Amino acid sequence: MRSGKLARHSLRPAVRKGVWWLDFPCRRVLVTDGACEVGRAVIDEFCRLGCKVAFFDGDTDSGMSTSYATGARFIHGDVRDRECRDTALRGLAGAWRDIDIVVNTADDGGAVMDALADFIAGLREHLPYPNAFGGRIVDVVSDSGGNIGELVGRLAGFRMTLNRIVVKGKERPVAGIARLCVFLSAPGSGFVNGAEITAGDEI
Repeated sequence: MRSGKLARHSLRPAVRKGVWWLDFPCRRVLVTDGACEVGRAVIDEFCRLGCKVAFFDGDTDSGMSTSYATGARFIHGDVRDRECRDTALRGLAGAWRDIDIVVNTADDGGAVMDALADFIAGLREHLPYPNAFGGRIVDVVSDSGGNIGELVGRLAGFRMTLNRIVVKGKERPVAGIARLCVFLSAPGSGFVNGAEITAGDEI
């Protein structure tokens, strides 16, 4: 440089009118039923942001195809099977040490969501130091089901948010749901907690 000083560079692109910028550092993300339509869109979004992503799916062919296309880690098995789920989660926690974000697209009435939240809470209790990011859980369902207030209260002690997206309507806005999952998982979205958001046909 002519002044003899080093130029300062930023990874943030120049701000342009009409462009929405979301600052999203690399996070460890777990997606359930990742090879389904919504799950795959969620994986695509987080992988595009440079996150470390793993996903459950019981379909070997679809799971391998999704893993090959996105680079995400494929966990073969049905997340609804307790033994399979617990074994896989312990293995993932051992490899990653912690899980920052969980997006649950396994719409089963809430049992999987409860189990995932319990596992993450238990994992956080044994960490040698707190996760500075906190954490995010997004539950994607077709029916609002039970109240998530109790889980929200339990997770709040670990600075983790839990929000639910209820998908309704004739057409599933898959891309929009995936982007909403990213927004709810962003570092600056911790103020949204315990919300139930309806996603349906575009107006």
